[in-house]
Amino acid sequence: MSKIRVKRLLSDPGNLRLADLQVLLQAMRLICTSASEIRDRCYRNVGGAIRKLEQSALFSTNFLAAYTLLALYEVGQGLYPAAYLSVGSAARIFQMLGLHDRWRATQILPRPSKQKDGLVDVALP
Repeated sequence: MSKIRVKRLLSDPGNLRLADLQVLLQAMRLICTSASEIRDRCYRNVGGAIRKLEQSALFSTNFLAAYTLLALYEVGQGLYPAAYLSVGSAARIFQMLGLHDRWRATQILPRPSKQKDGLVDVALP
């Protein structure tokens, strides 16, 4: 995650990808925070935001990274049943996005067929 990319994404208020980036930044904050009162509130916020994104089917690599950080936090805090479920959900999303095998796996989004003038024409099945 580069500073330039984060600044560019945050500077565009109409960006649809902002929700998963915000969840990722909150998950990073959760991992780095040492105060237990702030950490508990942040854990609830990150967990709730991840569930909302999952229900609205907004899957991305930022979302997956946030889910992984949440599972890491849960393992570190000894919340093993929650971590087990988080790792399982993250693995299913990882596989659903086709990241385990980009060439032979069925992809959620169709591959772009050709590119003209900076615009991508998508070939729908």
